[in-house]
Amino acid sequence: MLEGTLKLTLNMEKTKITHVNDGFVFLGHRIIRKRSRYGDQRVVTTIPREKARNFAASLTALLSGNYSESKIDMIEAVNRKLKGWSAFYQFVDFKAKIFSHIDRVVFWKLAHWLGRKYRSRLKSLVQSPGPGSK
Repeated sequence: MLEGTLKLTLNMEKTKITHVNDGFVFLGHRIIRKRSRYGDQRVVTTIPREKARNFAASLTALLSGNYSESKIDMIEAVNRKLKGWSAFYQFVDFKAKIFSHIDRVVFWKLAHWLGRKYRSRLKSLVQSPGPGSK
């Protein structure tokens, strides 16, 4: 039907026929059918683990080295990546856990980057001054 009517040909290396219960990745989203807490079946989209891992690795690479760059420019670069990635995955289900993981990666990698840039210990960067301290 695809080849005859629509004049489309399938790339057999990329084409995989699978059941929706087994799940599949389409355009960077994992699509799978799960049972909801009410007992009915529903289709959900999630972020594939590999995509989350690769994104965390790209943030790590961005925040590794390049200490001559200003902190404002570095934070703007990280924010651009975060905004784009979060906008792409804004409508997926069960994203809180993965977004939380990315948040921790950014916090600690940025803290290490600032520590190296200013040759300071992480403890002094992370600690917030208590009430009444100057």
